[in-house]
Amino acid sequence: MSDVELSLEFNRVIGERVRAARRSVSTSMQVLAGQAGMTPMQLQRCETGAAKLPACNLVLICRFVNCPIDEILGDFEVDE
Repeated sequence: MSDVELSLEFNRVIGERVRAARRSVSTSMQVLAGQAGMTPMQLQRCETGAAKLPACNLVLICRFVNCPIDEILGDFEVDE
């Protein structure tokens, strides 16, 4: 897997985990985006893996959904 492919896969996995955390607390994308200092469109792009999620926004998201950051970043295995 190339570095570019690895980066895209990482963004996708992190986005899926953020979406799952948001849904686990039954909050909307609009509410979470506001709490994280993002627009709903920015959050949507991060949740789908189309954009990188800045660390500062990840901290705010994790605080709001009461989720440890390591649960979002967690194990990330790559098939070489």
